[in-house]
Amino acid sequence: MIFRFDRFQADDIAFRLIEDGAPISLEPKALRLLLYLIQNRGRLVRKQELLNAVWADAAVTESALTRSVGLLRKTLDDDSRDPRFIETVPTAGYRFIAQVETPAPLNPLPSRPSHPLHQTRRHKPSPGPVQTFASPPFSPPASSRPPSG
Repeated sequence: MIFRFDRFQADDIAFRLIEDGAPISLEPKALRLLLYLIQNRGRLVRKQELLNAVWADAAVTESALTRSVGLLRKTLDDDSRDPRFIETVPTAGYRFIAQVETPAPLNPLPSRPSHPLHQTRRHKPSPGPVQTFASPPFSPPASSRPPSG
């Protein structure tokens, strides 16, 4: 999905950040941090949650988080004292505060009619091809056969 804010586009599928149409070189962890903050925009994301989400594969301290937030602020030309994108909540965590747009997909799925007469019936999927096996003719066990005689 592409997230647009200000003059930037963060693309989580292509895993890149674009400014005014040009790709920006950014450390993978910093980009992962930015995407996580954007996906959780408007809410306080605690430091430990960010460490678990972004650095799950490594044992790091809060200094790695602080460093990546600083790198993001520099890249986005953001100011911690007057933030436009990343707000610091002292001793708690961070909040992405910019307005974000997520463009609609180029080929949206057609909408279904809401009127009951236009709805199609749902059928159970078929189990697939059925195999049949020939079995020998039934003959009862010898103990249950009538004596011949």
